[in-house]
Amino acid sequence: MSRYDKIIQRFSRRLNQIEEDLREKRFAESDLEREGRKGKSSTGFAPRLSEYEYYQAQELKEELAERYRDQSLNKVIPGEKISNQYGTFYHISEQVKEDSFKPEKETVEKTILSFFSLLPGIREYREDQLKRAGYKNLQDLISHPRWGKEAELVLQVVFEKDKLGLQHLLSSRLPKSHPLVFSLSSFHPWEDFLFLDIETLGLFGGNLVILIGIATLEDGKKMRLDQFLALEAEEEIALLKAFSEYLSKSKSLVSFNGKAFDVPFLEGRLRYYGIIPDLRKPHFDLLHFSRRVWKNQLPDFCLDTIERNILKEKRSTHLPSSLVPEFYSDYLKTKNYGLLKPIVEHNRQDVLTLVRIFSELHRNVTGVRQLVVAQ
Repeated sequence: MSRYDKIIQRFSRRLNQIEEDLREKRFAESDLEREGRKGKSSTGFAPRLSEYEYYQAQELKEELAERYRDQSLNKVIPGEKISNQYGTFYHISEQVKEDSFKPEKETVEKTILSFFSLLPGIREYREDQLKRAGYKNLQDLISHPRWGKEAELVLQVVFEKDKLGLQHLLSSRLPKSHPLVFSLSSFHPWEDFLFLDIETLGLFGGNLVILIGIATLEDGKKMRLDQFLALEAEEEIALLKAFSEYLSKSKSLVSFNGKAFDVPFLEGRLRYYGIIPDLRKPHFDLLHFSRRVWKNQLPDFCLDTIERNILKEKRSTHLPSSLVPEFYSDYLKTKNYGLLKPIVEHNRQDVLTLVRIFSELHRNVTGVRQLVVAQ
């Protein structure tokens, strides 16, 4: 078993432990909270829903049910039904202008090469000693009798542009929220990224995925946003298959709490239907990096909190994620497409916010000096 396989194995065990802890927490919560799906708080799950928020949502539900009564699906939510070998699902797509940002990969590469702490046994005091002795970067260290071999291994990963291997290497030597780990995303062209957010009928295995939202970028200026929606429970497999095809074409994932929720959940549902997902690729979970960069500025790490306080945006219609299952269940009973509209908009806004947080984080960790000292 290789070093990187061992890292992945440890990561899988940690995910299993997190799921078990969250399951215990779930049984201690109220019935209403049990209906919640993924949250966006500092813990990664939905904060307690206030009575006021709940009644606001009920008013929204009544308003939408009345406004869109007897209206066609395409009039309420423009899109098209797509068929594949597994059935049909509803596809919503749009093009969005987006001025995204990430630093040049040469800047990040230079930082990595000057970061001696990537070598086992080297800490700050040892790095200072080596640099005073004239070793300015990892290339210089190749000639060192003790550290040369380790430096050569790191350089091999860097210069071969092994993006997954490089992420594993840095994650094994640095905290998972370290800015340098996030800045590895600069090694990818914009076309590599698949920004991902899902809506489900519950937190744990056995619950359905009802909506998958993804975004892809072209040159950081044009964004395509696609949403795959299940109009009936049996359409889940068709939308999962469509998503798996997008997934296989991508080279890197970007999510918010996706390492703990979205990706394991999707993998479980895909494997349930006998579809083996291609998930062995770099994954940048923005929840971890957001906590580190804005830990002293925000009361929690809900996406809408980051929207309001960091991005200076506010949602026109806010549906708490914990009420997505309730709205979808009422839609299934009434077939009123208006009840799907806030779910689709909630997911759409989550994906847009994900792309914008990605750029904002880069603007906060661009400086080489900041990356080097951010231990």
